[in-house]
Amino acid sequence: MPEIEPSERLHLDLPTLEEARARDAAEGRPADPPGSVAGLDVNAAAGAIAAAESARLRTANTEQLAAARRQLDRIATDKRAERDRLARYREAVAAHAAAMADYNAQVDAARVARQLWERDVVACAAGDRTRCGPPATPD
Repeated sequence: MPEIEPSERLHLDLPTLEEARARDAAEGRPADPPGSVAGLDVNAAAGAIAAAESARLRTANTEQLAAARRQLDRIATDKRAERDRLARYREAVAAHAAAMADYNAQVDAARVARQLWERDVVACAAGDRTRCGPPATPD
């Protein structure tokens, strides 16, 4: 963009507000055209704007409060569901631990029984007939 030389700068020679009103009166124009804010009560207008803003703010706050409550309700529901899932998981872990303890007890009992049987077989083979099993009966 080309640089503007100081002599080419825009200069507006506008009248002051009083000069403009005096010129309008001299030319027979009304002092305040229709739609002008000059005749408005500034305090009343500011009060009306503040009341409207306050109403919008109350509406926005009410909507935000409702949204926050819905979010808190969802969070509470999710927490309850998570506690329920955790309780079910802990019950499943406890049931698994009980089943594993029972299984391990059965494995230990089977190992002890096999060791006794193996000792009885060795003793029977060595001639201790009291340790031999019952004779097989034909069917």
